[in-house]
Amino acid sequence: MTARPPRPDAADDGVDRVIGVIERLVPEWYGPGARLRGRPPVQRRPWSVHFLPRVTAPGNEIDLIVKIPLWAEAPDLRDALAAGPQEATRAEFAMLGRIEAMVTKSAEPSLTWVRRVGYIEEINAVVTERLASRTLRAAPRPRRPAAARSAGVWLRLFHDDIGAAADGVLEPSDLLDLDGVEQMVNGLPAALQSAVAGVRSRAEELMGRPIRRATTHGDLGPSNILVTPDGRVGVIDPNLVPAPVEADLAKLAVALRTPRWRLLAGFPFGEGLHPVERAVLEGYGAVPGEIYALCRRLAAVRRWVEIEAESGGVRRIALPMARRVLAAESG
Repeated sequence: MTARPPRPDAADDGVDRVIGVIERLVPEWYGPGARLRGRPPVQRRPWSVHFLPRVTAPGNEIDLIVKIPLWAEAPDLRDALAAGPQEATRAEFAMLGRIEAMVTKSAEPSLTWVRRVGYIEEINAVVTERLASRTLRAAPRPRRPAAARSAGVWLRLFHDDIGAAADGVLEPSDLLDLDGVEQMVNGLPAALQSAVAGVRSRAEELMGRPIRRATTHGDLGPSNILVTPDGRVGVIDPNLVPAPVEADLAKLAVALRTPRWRLLAGFPFGEGLHPVERAVLEGYGAVPGEIYALCRRLAAVRRWVEIEAESGGVRRIALPMARRVLAAESG
């Protein structure tokens, strides 16, 4: 009789260790009698490993997310566990509490937050309850404008409350994304190199112009905006990047137009604002100006670079379309 092949994670004692820790802590979180329901699924992502346990407690069932970060020096679960607790992960857990306090203080009924459960030092994990929700991109189309408007409200609160937004002037350090893009364009299409040079030229023209600078979300896209069944909105996974506040708005605008494997071709760049983009700006209370336009061009060329890098996995018809759409915006 042929032996059954082992499960992909069976040889990974890191997985069993994590599940054992979760199993031990569940009664502390939810009281005597609480237990795991089955073996939790494991999702391996580029920069984290997520365990998705379901907890059965007296009269209740709770879905959790146990997130263990990965980084360059710890690219897999075993390395991350061996590295021990990390201050960046503690800070991520603390940020969840600050966001909850921010939303609660605002008393804004259209907003919500992800409930934190605990930080597990021995496996360097952040534990949260899974929010029943869809991402902004997956939300029903009629709900997207209202959800986007709420995301704009959330972002303005975040910039003012947590990001400590303050007036300043545009400086080279505000455009570190552009420095990174310039280092990546060698060997890529000439049109992209020309677009990057154009963004650099425009940035130099705008140096010294007034801006509002804050610790921004840094990675705001449709996948980080959650919409609950009753229409409330929560935003997750801030990277905390000092930048002009327009940088967050611009990154979201470009992400809305250029999802990873397809494009919203019905709304080509250069023909006004995407309806959902307009709703975000309305919620934020922003009037697009020259700094927003610069940040939008910068976000577009960065997205263009990413699409070129991913081109091996993009369908032949999608890549030329992506190039046309992004070239129109970043040129």
